[in-house]
Amino acid sequence: MWKIIPPRSFPLFIHSFRISVSVARRFQMSSNTGNCQRCRYGVLVCDNQEKWGGVRGIGKRFIDAFGSESDPDREEWHIFSAVDGELPSEKDLDTFNGFFISGSPRSANDNLKWINDLKNFISSAAKSPSKARVVGVCFGHQLIGAALGGEVTPNPSKKFVLQSEEIKPVEDFQGNEAFRELIECRDSLRLLECHGDCVASLPPGATSLASSTTCQHEMIQFAENIFGIQAHPEFTVQDYKELLIPDLVAGGKLDENGQRVCEETISLPLDSARMAAALKKFVAKEDN
Repeated sequence: MWKIIPPRSFPLFIHSFRISVSVARRFQMSSNTGNCQRCRYGVLVCDNQEKWGGVRGIGKRFIDAFGSESDPDREEWHIFSAVDGELPSEKDLDTFNGFFISGSPRSANDNLKWINDLKNFISSAAKSPSKARVVGVCFGHQLIGAALGGEVTPNPSKKFVLQSEEIKPVEDFQGNEAFRELIECRDSLRLLECHGDCVASLPPGATSLASSTTCQHEMIQFAENIFGIQAHPEFTVQDYKELLIPDLVAGGKLDENGQRVCEETISLPLDSARMAAALKKFVAKEDN
């Protein structure tokens, strides 16, 4: 059985409730050193909408996608409610193996305290490449770009992107070993997309590794220990059909043609699991 270690800032009665509910994976402790110690990961959740099941629902999706199925007893997962201002401390960069930063309906350019604080955490992580690794997904990807000196803008098409897309690596792919192995298997990957913004220009020292028809910088190696991806390997086709399509149609972000394209493309075979495995290999430092 798996259990969740909930955000530390939540009331005690919520802690007790969440720990008792079997919804994801069992979490166990580890430092970054030692041969037989357990590994410690954090999900920095940047969205608390009820349609996802709140912070806990988003955290569960990441744990389901990136947690170990073969040896769950070696892992401990913590959910941080970043959207509510709860973030890891700088000391946590020493005691956690890695962190995942989730998507969000917010913009990386929004001047909100929790967003600015998260940017500061990213900057601290970038200055400590030998410590915990960080993976940003969608908004997390964009936030890393903005935090490290890049530019985040609305999509070039000015339209909201909701579909699956082919992600193609750059010709002279020089990415981390985990992603080289992934890319060498095929010419492109098909992944789920959901974004109104994108990274328009790279921060200093960053390397763009892949692109799509709607986003020039789909995968970015921001620093030795920091990686970002615009796509959503943690989402499922069911999420799109039941939650995203109805919500975006109702909100006017997805027109009839966009809905048709989305429904057609998400029915195609996806590489989400393979992408998630590569990201986990990176964050777990199993790529050396």
